[in-house]
Amino acid sequence: MPDQDEVLKYLAPLLPAFYRAVTRGAKDAFDYDAPRMHILRPVSRRNNTRDTIVDLLREEIGARPDVVIKEINQTTIFGALGRFDIKVKKADEHGIVELADTQASLDFQCQNGPSMLGDDFPPILNLYLAAIDTANPREVTPVVVCPNADGIEWMHEIARPAGDLVVEITPPTPPIPL
Repeated sequence: MPDQDEVLKYLAPLLPAFYRAVTRGAKDAFDYDAPRMHILRPVSRRNNTRDTIVDLLREEIGARPDVVIKEINQTTIFGALGRFDIKVKKADEHGIVELADTQASLDFQCQNGPSMLGDDFPPILNLYLAAIDTANPREVTPVVVCPNADGIEWMHEIARPAGDLVVEITPPTPPIPL
């Protein structure tokens, strides 16, 4: 299994898009769900957040030649650089994600994917792009998690990309000439 630094080196061009999709997706999903939050189950909020993040990722990285979007068993998996399969999940503060009760989910977690290319090529590494809740439900911490059979191999917090707006400031409108 490749180490964390090697994986992050390969993913570096995608990390800004990951950051934007996770932070904006969590905010947009919460704002959409807020008026009806009292009737939503926690799993509904988690699913809505995940689906919003997935839609934003499709928009931002879906057309890249080094990204393949796969739909498998009603799950969207982003194939990146021919080396990584990435699922969007919600994680706890330790990077642990809740797994579905399926063999496919367990295989993804345990890195038990089929290797169709043989031993000459590195196996596909499964990763989670996850959102970790903070005290403010509109603000999440985006992370990349490398799972293993015991939980996680490693977790990396994605830093805010340089140059991204922290607060949008609208300039004043010029006065209308009389």
